[in-house]
Amino acid sequence: MICGYLPFEDPDTATLYKKILKGQYTLPTFVSHEATDMLAKVLNTDPDTRFTEPEIRKHRWFKLWQPVCLNQGLIIGKNTIPAAPEILQMLQQFGFKPDYAAKCINNNKHNQVTTIYYLIHKRYEQQGLLPSHFNIVAEET
Repeated sequence: MICGYLPFEDPDTATLYKKILKGQYTLPTFVSHEATDMLAKVLNTDPDTRFTEPEIRKHRWFKLWQPVCLNQGLIIGKNTIPAAPEILQMLQQFGFKPDYAAKCINNNKHNQVTTIYYLIHKRYEQQGLLPSHFNIVAEET
């Protein structure tokens, strides 16, 4: 994911397996020292010393991106969107009736109505224009 391609590639399957077993891969020059270090530890061929998920999370490269990783936002089917009456009224300009939108939100649907509602809600939340009881708090998994 860092480089945009698989670490082990070869058109010949036997050669591909040899590369995997030897841990033979190359990284482009744009990959940072921290990312190179983490990849070497993740792609380590020795399962006893290969990085585990908790070790990856503690690595300095992972910590650079940690705020992005931890903020999952709204998870449909898990988090409930608070139905702010002000935003429900705004949905009329997009052709959605407030009562229909409220029904979609209360039933935790994932459709055009809830997507537009959530985007408006997020903008108002970021601007501090919503009462705190209408703020979405995503659960960490």
